[in-house]
Amino acid sequence: MPHDVVRLWEQLTLRAHGLYEHGLCERAVPLYEEARAMVLSAFHRWPAMDDALATLTVSHLNLSEALRGCGRVEAAVRTVLSIHASLLGALADGRTPAALRAAAASQLPATLSALSRLDACHGPMPELRRWLSAGWPPAVPAPAGTAPSSTRSTPPAPAGPRRLH
Repeated sequence: MPHDVVRLWEQLTLRAHGLYEHGLCERAVPLYEEARAMVLSAFHRWPAMDDALATLTVSHLNLSEALRGCGRVEAAVRTVLSIHASLLGALADGRTPAALRAAAASQLPATLSALSRLDACHGPMPELRRWLSAGWPPAVPAPAGTAPSSTRSTPPAPAGPRRLH
């Protein structure tokens, strides 16, 4: 069952990518929404928790990029803020298993980068400004087995929605 969910998510995402890449972002958005909903509903049944969190993050970022492409910038910002806040919440909650905290920490640079790009491309938005000016993300401990890093480079802006693999 879990591998079927992964395969279905991949198929939905690839269909949405195809529509998006052909300039049909309004038709891609519902597929990206469906893919995100699928991950949310099957999150705890995903084969590996770090993959589930990466897939959920990618789903939010894909949806955000499609929304932005449709001119729905505020909805795009809210979509990224939603996953960003969830990642921060997982880090802040002492009950979160260590492996999930490490997975959340590894996804934060992608969400922060997406928020920064939205801010740079579309100008200041009050909700986004509050998050960026508050110093998010806070100092995050390096995942187990890695050396702490005092600097992180910002990944280049993607040309369109991301692929998990």
